[in-house]
Amino acid sequence: MLRAWRTQAGHFAPGVGGASVPKRLTWAGLGLVTGLGASTWLEYQARKRLRRYLRSHPGPRYAVAAGEAALGKLEGMRLALADATEEGRRAMQERERELRARLTGREP
Repeated sequence: MLRAWRTQAGHFAPGVGGASVPKRLTWAGLGLVTGLGASTWLEYQARKRLRRYLRSHPGPRYAVAAGEAALGKLEGMRLALADATEEGRRAMQERERELRARLTGREP
């Protein structure tokens, strides 16, 4: 009986057999909603357990505070590096202008 639905090349004939577009969209939508719901529920459960753990164990709170302090220092280092890079670019551009002026014969 399945052979009657197939063309000579072995593919399903249009409109006969295979899944229709609305059915595929329905299942794709159902899969999407199920996946989003499951991931949201798992995130909620993980956060709930983490809050419960942090309330009963004060040590991790200190680790979090230390981590935040380290992040603050890293941010300060990042800003200092960005300033140094910008200053280096400005100095390089100034030097390039001087060299180009010397090359063309006019002094800056």
